[in-house]
Amino acid sequence: GEGARRADRRSVDADYVAAERAFSRRDDARAYALFEAIAQREPRRAERGLALYRMASVRVRQDRLDDAALLFASIDDPERRALGRYRMAVLDLERRGRPDAGRASLRALARDEPDRVAADKAVRYLARADLASDAATTARLLGEVALSRRAHPVADNAAWWQAYVLLVRLDDLPAARGVLRGLVEAWPTSPLVDDALWLLADLARRQGAFEQAVGHLDALLSVRNETSFLVGSYRSARLDDAALRVGDLHFHARQDFDAAATAYARCLADFDTSVVRDDAWWGLANARRARGDEAGAARALRSLLSERPDSRLVARARRLLDGDAAAAMTPDPARFASAEVRWP
Repeated sequence: GEGARRADRRSVDADYVAAERAFSRRDDARAYALFEAIAQREPRRAERGLALYRMASVRVRQDRLDDAALLFASIDDPERRALGRYRMAVLDLERRGRPDAGRASLRALARDEPDRVAADKAVRYLARADLASDAATTARLLGEVALSRRAHPVADNAAWWQAYVLLVRLDDLPAARGVLRGLVEAWPTSPLVDDALWLLADLARRQGAFEQAVGHLDALLSVRNETSFLVGSYRSARLDDAALRVGDLHFHARQDFDAAATAYARCLADFDTSVVRDDAWWGLANARRARGDEAGAARALRSLLSERPDSRLVARARRLLDGDAAAAMTPDPARFASAEVRWP
């Protein structure tokens, strides 16, 4: 009856807790036995798949890789089975001495399981970890996955990691920019759009195309505002940094102090809890000072002191308020022209 089924469910749940505890303590014999018992009696496919996955993981830890392969292959839950395929492909590359087979498995996984988390893991591994492979071949494969699986979750990840290979491993900046622009256009609601636009701005900055860099950062800010309106609340870790960077580019690189003051003020208005607000107040004060607005500069400095009394900028702000011109921030174009591009 129903009571017996509930009791059996509680028993299985208790076994799961005990099995996971044994697994985390590396008590492999007990963990394996408990997960095996769960797999034999568990009717739910996802939970049974997890038990088999854990059994395979025990065998991996014991270096019984052939046994692990059989267990991964026996999983009938699609998501967990794909993760098993990914694990075995990596093991082929790293521990079984079968790099060609492992690489082929990862490529097949990205093409065959484009809706699975394992496919995302596969394209990332091919781009970042499989450094013995031919980078040009990897970039081409990732581009093919992005194009042929465009309507699937793996596509934007494949494009992102294609750009990584082109930029970091092949040093092909024009091709990387093209892929990043394509990512932004093809998947405008992807979480990767933030990093793509940030990276496009950084590439433009490094080449001295400062107006183009500002344009990419403005696009990042506007895209996220539109995305929030369309799909609900969205808070990107890049937004306040992007708003501040726009001000810095105007101040240091373009030396357009009116535009810099506007950008710093926008950053303060839009991000009232940001950790970069002291930098924005400091930038606003110096932009106002550079355009001759001493009273406005003083107001910004006092706001910095009252709002962020523990800021690293407090001492300079006080000196500037006291009339010490040497404490002011001056335009430093080399700061932006020479800094290396960093992959996000």
